Amino acid sequence: DEVLLAIGEKITFVRQEKPSGISDALVLCEQEVDGEAFLLAWGDHFCRSTSPENLSCVGQLLRAFTGRSVVGMHCVDKDG
Repeated sequence: DEVLLAIGEKITFVRQEKPSGISDALVLCEQEVDGEAFLLAWGDHFCRSTSPENLSCVGQLLRAFTGRSVVGMHCVDKDG
C-alpha cells in the first residue's frame, strides 16, 4: 500500500545492542532526532484507543502536542 510505504519512509529505528535502559536508548536516538520533536514508542507495547472521537493513541498524542513533552497513559484495574 502506498500510504504505508510513505509512512515507512519517515520512520527510523534505532536499536540498542543490549538492554541498558531507556536513557541509553534516548542517547542513541539523539543524533537521529537532531533537536526535532519525536514520538517514542515501545515495540513490545500495543495500544488500543477508546477515544469517543475514534482517534488513534498516536493521533491523540499528536493533537495534544504543543511543542512541549506529552505523555499518554491509561490506568487499568490491577485484577484485569
